[in-house]
Amino acid sequence: MTPALKFGICLGIHALLLAYDDGVLHRRRGLPRWERIGHPIDAVFFAIPIGFVAWKGAMASPSVYFLLALLSSVVVLKDEWVHVHRIDGLEATVHAALFLIHPVTLYLAWELAKTGQTTGLVWTWVVLLGCIMFQIIYWNFGEGSHERHRGPKTRQ
Repeated sequence: MTPALKFGICLGIHALLLAYDDGVLHRRRGLPRWERIGHPIDAVFFAIPIGFVAWKGAMASPSVYFLLALLSSVVVLKDEWVHVHRIDGLEATVHAALFLIHPVTLYLAWELAKTGQTTGLVWTWVVLLGCIMFQIIYWNFGEGSHERHRGPKTRQ
């Protein structure tokens, strides 16, 4: 299997999980202000290493890339200690799957960049920027900006 195919499959799974989490689970329960701000921050920290490797290439600075990827993987964990009181088992499972696939996606981006095939990474970065803008606008100024507290408040 080629690095491009591995990355594409992993990114596709990652995107589907994120779309379900954001488009179904978050809409169902609503997001408090800290999550409406925090989720675009998570996306920015995911876009940074993708953009770095897309424009600089895999060999520009491996240690910088892996530091950015590690930071990205840690930043997405920032909300979980609060989520435990707000989400149900399904959302917790989706989050766990996202935490597992996040560093794998970043590693496969690195592997793809090592082949010199960075066009897909550039387009991934562009789409990520669009997703970040959507999250900022929808959750902070659009329909999703109204804090709703549907769904479980505590786990059983």
